Amino acid sequence: MTTQTYLALIERGDHNYSAFMPDVLGCIAAGDSVADTLSNLQAALASHIALMEADGDPLPSPEWDGAMDSLDPDFQDGDYAAVAAVAVETSGKSVRCNVTLPESLVARIDGYTGGRGRSQFLATAARQFLANA
Repeated sequence: MTTQTYLALIERGDHNYSAFMPDVLGCIAAGDSVADTLSNLQAALASHIALMEADGDPLPSPEWDGAMDSLDPDFQDGDYAAVAAVAVETSGKSVRCNVTLPESLVARIDGYTGGRGRSQFLATAARQFLANA
């Protein structure tokens, strides 16, 4: 496991707070307070990264240099309620390993995945099993 740390920006709204991460498109959260929003964003980031890993998508690289330059130019300095660093555990580098399975099980896995993504399927199944262990 490795840890990635991403920049999070929390905006003050009329009735709540919302947060986003410039480096992790689509990862957003909201809450009644800054602390609430940050907690919700941490959970959203963990789920977002887990789904990306399960899909075999490359994880975004945290880009701290110039990150503030990419912000919405309509926002002024005081428009952000908070700027935070949010850390998440990632799987890290994949390691090739040989696994021995019954031929019928391999056939069922290949049938399910269409013959592609056997490793991804096994990694997802292992993560789910270990999360419930």
